[in-house]
This record gives sequence, structure tokens and C-alpha cells, in this order.
Amino acid sequence: MKAAHDRKEDELIRPDNYEVRGIFSTGYYEFDARVIAVSLENAQDLYDLNDSVHGLFVMLNDPYQAAEVKQQLMNSLGGDFYVSTWMEQNSTILNALIVEKNVMFYLLFFIVLVAALCILSAQITFVVQKTRESEC
Repeated sequence: MKAAHDRKEDELIRPDNYEVRGIFSTGYYEFDARVIAVSLENAQDLYDLNDSVHGLFVMLNDPYQAAEVKQQLMNSLGGDFYVSTWMEQNSTILNALIVEKNVMFYLLFFIVLVAALCILSAQITFVVQKTRESEC
């Protein structure tokens, strides 16, 4: 039976000292927590990759063509590579925006409904009072 903490897994390789030249914040914690900007040489040294890389980014002029380009890349590269789109990587925030949009729609709908009922009530009261005044 394997121990809960294997000694080899606990070993930490400390990287060289790096100088922090700036801190950026996009305002989106999930993105900020997993992204750092370093030179390619420093990243390869930090991850002990020699002359290789973990992945590549493809930037498009039209971001909504990402699904089509993903399919083309999957066909070209084969099954050895993982291809994902910006919509898949940011699905949590996109789903939150959809929920927020729906909630805002219902909230504004009910605000307008209450305002319309208040105007209707005021108009009915005004007509009833004018009718009483004209009868006297």
C-alpha cells in the first residue's frame, strides 16, 4: 500500500531567483491566479523544458471563429494535442454573465411592472376624484 505522501512527491526544486518587474491584474481572479508573464527562456528554465514548450496560443481577428479554428487545428495536429477555445477556458465567467443577464432582465421587468401599476393607480385615483368634483 502506498503512503499518503510519497517522499519523492514532497521534493521541491527551487528555481533561480527572479526579479519581479511588475504586477498585473485583469480583475478576474481565476485568470490572474494561473497566469504569469515571463520570457520564453525563463519559462523553459523554470519548468526544465530545455527547448520545448507546454503549449501555444493562437490569436484570431474574429474571436467567434474559435470553434471552427479549433476543429481545423484538431484535424491538422491529430489526437496527440489538446486544443481548447477561449469560450471553453472561460466558461465559468461566461455562464455567470448569462445568469446575470437573465436576472437583470427579470429585475427590470418587475421594476417597470410596479412603476406601471403605480401610474395606473394614480390615474384611477385622479379620475375618481375629478368625477366626484364634477358631480357636486
